[in-house]
Amino acid sequence: MPRKYVPSRSERKGFTLIELIVVVTIIGILSAIVLVSIRGALATARKSRCLSNMRQIGVAVHQYIADNKGRLPYGYWTGHSPWDKLIAPYMNITDPDGGKAAAVLACPNDHLPPISPATRVRRTYSLVRANNSGIKGVIDTSSNSTQSPRIFRITEVDSPGRLLLAAELSHASATGDGSDSYFGGSAASVIDRPRTQLDAGVGSRLHDGRFSYLFVDGHVKSYRPEETIGGGTLDIPKGMWSRFHEN
Repeated sequence: MPRKYVPSRSERKGFTLIELIVVVTIIGILSAIVLVSIRGALATARKSRCLSNMRQIGVAVHQYIADNKGRLPYGYWTGHSPWDKLIAPYMNITDPDGGKAAAVLACPNDHLPPISPATRVRRTYSLVRANNSGIKGVIDTSSNSTQSPRIFRITEVDSPGRLLLAAELSHASATGDGSDSYFGGSAASVIDRPRTQLDAGVGSRLHDGRFSYLFVDGHVKSYRPEETIGGGTLDIPKGMWSRFHEN
């Protein structure tokens, strides 16, 4: 009795169902790996852009200092322009100049729209200041000031490489938009404690819980808020927030 002919694997046409399932599964796994890698690369690029923005702000601040007898810019002063307007000329930003301001003053991950997009530009960064709860920052607003506002000279900062000048703050208003923080606005133009970064609602999601920080000497670095407070707390920080070297 003649043996029944069975075609070899190489002679078969197409794939079996199991083979198709295996191929599709492999393609799916590879696609997922590629997508994760792309997302990671994009996140890294946006974080680098954010740090670059803060570095440019630092350069502009030092140019302002050189032109103002060593004084650092104030965060805001009632009846006067906030800090971003003070340093805007050093970044070739005119008022209004939403495009250039948006490119430098907003983190690429900060997608909160201002309440009036046609006239307001998002601002993600806030100048560090002191307040009345014992926090010693770059700008002193305490009642015993001899000047209003009391502006520190850069020579009064003993260790500019360890004191924060500006911090990332993506601030949402009560209505959920970004109207509290925009180019030229006084609200959210300053920050005196890292708790504010976490309470702002969206900031902790900008860089997976990390924030970009600018130091008085101009260098920038990314930290988690709890890494900046030394022996203090998120509400009354020491460490990088104190010009008196409180650890």
